[in-house]
Amino acid sequence: MRPEQTEKIYVEEMFRKSCEKHSWPIDGNVSVNRLTGDASTRKYFRINNSKISFVACLDNPIDEPENDFIYVDKLLESKKVRVPRIYDYDLTRGYILEEDLGDETFIRNLSNVADVGEELQLYTNALDEIIKIHKINLEEITRTNIRNRYFDYEKLYSEIELSFKHFIFGLLNVNNSDERNFVLEKCFRQICKELEGYPNKVLCHRDYHSRNIMIKNGELVVIDFQDARIGAPFYDLVSLLEDCYYSIDESNIASLKKYYYGILKDHLGIKSSSDFDYYYDLSKLQRLFKAIGSFSFIHNTRDDKRYLKYIGFAMEKIKVTLMKMPEYSELRKALFSLYYER
Repeated sequence: MRPEQTEKIYVEEMFRKSCEKHSWPIDGNVSVNRLTGDASTRKYFRINNSKISFVACLDNPIDEPENDFIYVDKLLESKKVRVPRIYDYDLTRGYILEEDLGDETFIRNLSNVADVGEELQLYTNALDEIIKIHKINLEEITRTNIRNRYFDYEKLYSEIELSFKHFIFGLLNVNNSDERNFVLEKCFRQICKELEGYPNKVLCHRDYHSRNIMIKNGELVVIDFQDARIGAPFYDLVSLLEDCYYSIDESNIASLKKYYYGILKDHLGIKSSSDFDYYYDLSKLQRLFKAIGSFSFIHNTRDDKRYLKYIGFAMEKIKVTLMKMPEYSELRKALFSLYYER
């Protein structure tokens, strides 16, 4: 029997136990179908039982009463953030039964916008959800491993190192001894140190972009937040507004940044819009280069080419940003001489 068929049988078995546990009637046959995966290693299955459907997630088993996903789901729900409803779980068997959110992602919805005004409204709605998350008092976070999980220098630079390994050395095949690598290392270390020094930390979703927001009955639903950690707010803001999957109208980006800044400037202690823009651009450089590393990693380790097409887009966004930052001109010259000559 093929592994996928075995997993389907396992999911149906766990679902039937959930029905028995909660006295849910099973009306008709139960069908289980694997959903297309994202960049993670988790596996998702849609379960149809007559007129009712659920989604089951299979992950690595753990011996804990709740995992990060379940904890953060409950925390965000308590703050009125729309997140998937969880109906049942058995973490010792790596099983979570969730609400079926359908197939309409935020990015798919963007393909149908009538004009830039409708695009602006959609993104404003998405910003409203991340603003709720960034307003959470950090003292309310009781799960120890999240309280102690930071976007500090070590974490930020580890993401850069991933990009060195899988993009610079792996995909571009740059020699380790090329002197331009040392320029990249020096500059990205400085960027990560500056981002670590941003004083007003928030709870970050960590991967807040157009593929991690679903739309159900016209309502935005935030997903994939199990890796939430404490850090500067710009990481999430850049993830959404400088998405590698979709190019927002430039005037809308300016409006959305102004909208976010106007609501949270006091909460975050941002002294001026120029300070805000500076940290935003630093985070943009780090986050986009990290994304390029992730796309390269997926290709190099899984032979999955789906994400390669986003690398060029991300690189050009990095170049445009660096053009505005003369203090990092050596980074721009080194990085793009390596990139363009390949």
